[in-house]
Amino acid sequence: MNAPRRLRLAGGVPLGLVVLAVLGAGCAHLGAERRVAALSVTDVVKEAHARHLPLTDPLTLDPLTAAHVRELIGIQGSPRERMRRIIRYLVDRGRMNFRYAPNQSLTAEQAFLQHTGDCMAYTNLYIAMARAVDLPMHFVRITDLPVYYERSGVFYVSSHMAAAYPTGGNDGFGGLVIDFSSETDNWRLGLYEPAPDLTAFALFYSNVAMDALVQGHAAEAERTLSFLVEKTPNLRELYSNLGVVLMREGRAAAALSLLERGMALFPDYHPLYINAAQAARSLERAELADLYLARGASVATTDPFFLFSRGLSAYQKADYAVAVRQFQQAARAQPDNPVILSWMVRAYLSSGEKNRGKETYQRLVKVAPEHKSL
Repeated sequence: MNAPRRLRLAGGVPLGLVVLAVLGAGCAHLGAERRVAALSVTDVVKEAHARHLPLTDPLTLDPLTAAHVRELIGIQGSPRERMRRIIRYLVDRGRMNFRYAPNQSLTAEQAFLQHTGDCMAYTNLYIAMARAVDLPMHFVRITDLPVYYERSGVFYVSSHMAAAYPTGGNDGFGGLVIDFSSETDNWRLGLYEPAPDLTAFALFYSNVAMDALVQGHAAEAERTLSFLVEKTPNLRELYSNLGVVLMREGRAAAALSLLERGMALFPDYHPLYINAAQAARSLERAELADLYLARGASVATTDPFFLFSRGLSAYQKADYAVAVRQFQQAARAQPDNPVILSWMVRAYLSSGEKNRGKETYQRLVKVAPEHKSL
């Protein structure tokens, strides 16, 4: 495997980073990814429409946009030269000046028009533009370090996505990676793995479904995620997120059943244990919740949301000292997460540490002045 080689491009985005890297093999999940490739995005979109689900291919550009890209970028020069021209167009001031925006997964066309988005939006746009100028770009993702999102008290998971250009190599998967991220870059310690278009499609609409949940459209989120689980059953993120949706709908038993199915398929994926413990608590099955937390502990002892879940469990048992320690550890990894901070305030106050509770509350006000706990 080639060692990653990264290049910071001059004039990059202030709140983001474009990285050019050598792609290693990272093929731990490749067999499952190949099975997904048996279905095409076009096939899945057609079936979604037959079921009245408004899903489209997120890589589709309007014909006028595609023509503009082809004229602007051109097909002359080497693949590397074309790749750099696309980067320059996307990130340079005075041109698109693409800005990183967390929790904003957009289609390629939406990202082109809005000039902003998260890593998924940027990757959709980059790959769509590259293919418009005859570059065979494909998706890669990092699966060993989950990407967590929190909005309005809803925790959900995805994978960090990037674009890759194949250059051959002994394993067949060497290549150049174009990666756009926030300045929080823990996932750069992970390995990129090739991902078919359908995998990226499913992860994109998983994010869209969770946005729908946050906006109060739980039934829409459930329908989308249930469809994606059916069509891409190898994606562990979908089970975790659908479990969250079912719990939000008050269907903890259905959520627990689904999450147990997910844990059987993906025994090393700790978000499933976190959500299963929460579902078990909702069903007043404390022993089962503790069992899943214990199993999750063997998988991830430093994951911030696993620590948060353990803190929440301790708080509910009135073991406030343990809750404080767990929330403190979670906050080290997610220092500006308002949900973690708000529960830390409760734990401090309940344990009699009023001054530290007050300090944490002031920090919460600073990072999230409109948070619902205030």
